[in-house]
Amino acid sequence: MFRSSKSYQCFSKNDIWKINDKVYSDPRGRAWMKVPSLFTSNCKIAEHFALYIRAIMRKHPNEKAQILEVGCGTAAFAYYLCFFLNKYQVNYEMTLTDMCQESIDYLSQLPQWKAQKVNWLTIDVRKQVNLSSIGDGPLFLMANYFLDSLPFLGLQEESGQWQRAKIRVDHIEQYHVDNIDQFKFDIQYEPIEINNLPEDIQNVLPNPSQFNGKTIVPTVLFDFLKQVMKQRKTIYGCFHDKGYQHVQASSYGQQYSLTTDGAIHYMFNFDIFERWIESMGGFSACFGRNSSFMNFWMLGDAPKAQEDVINDINSRFIWRDDFDMMTMTNRLMSGRYDEVWTLMNFVAFCPSVFLRIIAVFSDQVKANPKLKKDNYTIVQKVLERFYWHPVFESGFFQLITILVNLGQHEDALKLHQQYQPFVESQHAANLSKGVILYSKGDYTQSKICFKQALTLNRHCAESKKYLDLMV
Repeated sequence: MFRSSKSYQCFSKNDIWKINDKVYSDPRGRAWMKVPSLFTSNCKIAEHFALYIRAIMRKHPNEKAQILEVGCGTAAFAYYLCFFLNKYQVNYEMTLTDMCQESIDYLSQLPQWKAQKVNWLTIDVRKQVNLSSIGDGPLFLMANYFLDSLPFLGLQEESGQWQRAKIRVDHIEQYHVDNIDQFKFDIQYEPIEINNLPEDIQNVLPNPSQFNGKTIVPTVLFDFLKQVMKQRKTIYGCFHDKGYQHVQASSYGQQYSLTTDGAIHYMFNFDIFERWIESMGGFSACFGRNSSFMNFWMLGDAPKAQEDVINDINSRFIWRDDFDMMTMTNRLMSGRYDEVWTLMNFVAFCPSVFLRIIAVFSDQVKANPKLKKDNYTIVQKVLERFYWHPVFESGFFQLITILVNLGQHEDALKLHQQYQPFVESQHAANLSKGVILYSKGDYTQSKICFKQALTLNRHCAESKKYLDLMV
């Protein structure tokens, strides 16, 4: 596959990141359909971020928290964060950013954002940034599963010396969201003179004579943070991502842990990030389980007493094994009902987690009418923080069906009316509304919906079935 005519480039400069640009420029976010939302859009993490911000702001009683999320993706996580910030009565203003203007344009029009205190901004962290539009107050820089897709410097220790990794990809223009899983690349190495690197990077690299293996340096992130430090005097950070807290010889392997779940990602190096924050006079605390970590940090003139606040809030988080949660949801999807409440309570009734088990929950609703009240309580809590995005469209219709089966027709209609204009499949939207109206006893209006669904899809068996019932 790899021909000698192609050149190798270092990871931080390589054109491979243009693939991600192309993937993320899809405003309807198809790349996110391949990402495990159990981790990336988890209400439990969002609630902990909110508690962290509330605790930090007690040292800034007369100021407003300025929350800046870089790389907001579907913005589901930010929406969940808003829910908990409002619940805990935090005085804040939020700015959501993405490197893709098309994505920002689409997200900002979604109905759930109309009532939120949110601004929108296009920021490419790889370039010069201007934060002058951000209001006054301590800045909370938030990144949720964003760090793992930024360009980096790849290094390998060889005979007590550092070598720089260089990568090449043939036919790079052919990769896009539909075939990203076929991404293939080749790596070579060349000696690098460490003294030519910026001083802040030299200061945090491990001694190659005492380190065996490969590592990555998030140079693009460091350059971005140095820009932020020039523009804001008080900076707090809250990061959530997959990565390594302690990098060892076997951590990154031959492929630098590159994976393709919707886009090109890798395991973030929290180890070297913490050392960099401390070298810049700041404080950092990283904690997590397996490969999922949260990192709270501060830079600038943040009061030193906030270190104790960060350590205290971290100690209060009950971290559950990621694989245990995956096993739990998979077990529920296989027919185990008894742990639904336990799981949903643990994840703060997170809609994205609920949608993973919604088929089993729907079966539970139909099979256990005596549990109608308890089941409706779960659905109500999910609806309180429900977030619309095309990646959740199939779950949206399943949720409406559950409301119908629970006899909550008005809730179902309200949910349907709120988001129907944004539904991609208007055939499914008309069918769903027809079912709501039919169950409610409004046969005249339901017939109109079923006929419209048939017009859009003449093979719609469900619409034909209901129309036959009304003959």
